[in-house]
Amino acid sequence: MGRTIDDWQDRTQTLLGDPKPTPAPESIQDHVLAAIRRFSADIPRITYADYPGDGVTFDLNLPTGWVPGFSRVVELEYPQGQRPAEYLDLQEVSLYPRDSAPTKIRLRDTTPATGSTTRVYYAIPWPIPTDDPSIDKISDLDFEPVAHLAAAYAALELSGDAAGHTRSSIPGANIAGDTSEYDRWIREHERHLELYFGHVGSVEGGALADGIIDWDARSTFVETRGRFLFRGRR
Repeated sequence: MGRTIDDWQDRTQTLLGDPKPTPAPESIQDHVLAAIRRFSADIPRITYADYPGDGVTFDLNLPTGWVPGFSRVVELEYPQGQRPAEYLDLQEVSLYPRDSAPTKIRLRDTTPATGSTTRVYYAIPWPIPTDDPSIDKISDLDFEPVAHLAAAYAALELSGDAAGHTRSSIPGANIAGDTSEYDRWIREHERHLELYFGHVGSVEGGALADGIIDWDARSTFVETRGRFLFRGRR
């Protein structure tokens, strides 16, 4: 664990092989960032914050790192430290005020007692890697699958580029194995997706909505097989 953005880009490039033309480094970086954002949505990072009880307070301040519109309470242990651990029913937990910018986690029925601790487990996005390897928190176990997802995005972009530069008809073009660069990169896209989804346990099919592709290359739903903004059902 602990990789720089260059480490991520290098691994993604290696998984792609040696395409011609080679995607620009900034393009590969875009795909890495998109892959990490998608991984955050599929398997967010879980962390926690502890709140000392005072017998009065039932509104807990949102913890450090909470991301509005993304973060959610996963579990709420109270009183913390019991064996086995005891958890409140999440039906009693809500964000307050109930608008787009809540500031509190409200407990409907429980007021933590003085001397007790409430431990709130919550989901946040994975940090975006930088030149500092300590920023990256994605585990060694998850690194390779997420790099495959970045490669899937890159392959989709390459398929879009190839669609605008396919070979003209030539004798023997229908012979088995003589496929276009577009078809090649679509297959690579699907192969890398399967490796990612096999890891996260998703049964989703098709391309991912936040991938990057040349929109001018194939502009219809039929030609792209729904591969621009559409995604399969879970």
